[in-house]
Amino acid sequence: MEGQAAPDGTPIPCRAMDTIGTRFAQKECKSTKVWEEFDKLMAGNAREQTDKIQRV
Repeated sequence: MEGQAAPDGTPIPCRAMDTIGTRFAQKECKSTKVWEEFDKLMAGNAREQTDKIQRV
């Protein structure tokens, strides 16, 4: 899927994602908008976990 374009013409970026249980990263390709939402979700989860630890 890397090197392809979405229906709106934007390129589809790929990232290597670490997977538990294997040494090899898996390649995931998503649109830029989906990656932005994924990054926001991961940042929110990290912030929530940090706050949870600091409260204890």
